[in-house]
Amino acid sequence: MMFRLRRPKRPVVHSRHGWPNRSWHIPALMGAVCLLLAASLALGVMELGTGGSAASIQEAASVESAQGEEESGTEESETQPSALQAEATPAAQAALREEAALSEASSAVESVPEESSQGAVDFAVSYCEEPQPITEEEAAATLESLRDTFPEGAYWNHVGVEDWDEFTVTDSPCQHDLYWDAYCNTYTGGIQELFPQFEPMEQCLGFAALLSDLVFGEDAPVSTFTDYTQLRVGDNIRLELTEHSMVVLTVDGEGITVVECNSDYEHCRISWDRFLSWDDLAATSYEMECITRYEE
Repeated sequence: MMFRLRRPKRPVVHSRHGWPNRSWHIPALMGAVCLLLAASLALGVMELGTGGSAASIQEAASVESAQGEEESGTEESETQPSALQAEATPAAQAALREEAALSEASSAVESVPEESSQGAVDFAVSYCEEPQPITEEEAAATLESLRDTFPEGAYWNHVGVEDWDEFTVTDSPCQHDLYWDAYCNTYTGGIQELFPQFEPMEQCLGFAALLSDLVFGEDAPVSTFTDYTQLRVGDNIRLELTEHSMVVLTVDGEGITVVECNSDYEHCRISWDRFLSWDDLAATSYEMECITRYEE
């Protein structure tokens, strides 16, 4: 008689929807994901830090290696210059020679600091010294150079010119009988204090004052005298009664030549090289005042 053994059956648990309840998996999965992200970030930060440190260490090592090679090369070049020069190209040899010359020059400069300092002091003193007085030859040369700026026959005015200054000249004459001084140039400068009644100076007086400053400088001393035989190149002549001014161009045994403006009192025309004999000067000496900028 045979017996059949039956295994006990496993209990089956059925959920309401026919699927097992696995809602607890979701929080577990989210936690695992967060842990993985945190671990990845930590590893990234560690790699960055290690990479920067490694780069810095590698850079420092490269710098030290380069310095060591440079020092080694310098020592070798100092101990064996002939061998390097023999193997180097002509351009390299020239560079080596130039570097050696610069090194020697630098050593020479460092070896004489006191002499260099003294030279600098001497230069500063010479630079700050007052300029030497102008000679008659220098005054004559300056006046000659002004011929192009104020040409013969041009007019020291600004007829038809809106933007003008004391260096403006035109081809159109003034007409003082119609416009008086409406188009006349004006100037104030070194000798203005002698003529407070004519400020700003214009026509012949302004032109002569301008030339005087261009020759001697606006800050040059101003003095007057009446002995016309002592006139020198660059001096101004002022005829007080007839109100005319001139600048002396040349002086010789026969007389003088002058440069002037508005000699006809009408047109402000520029004129060079008019000759006045000593007799001519004597005839007007009663109204003559001479103005000089020379220091002696």
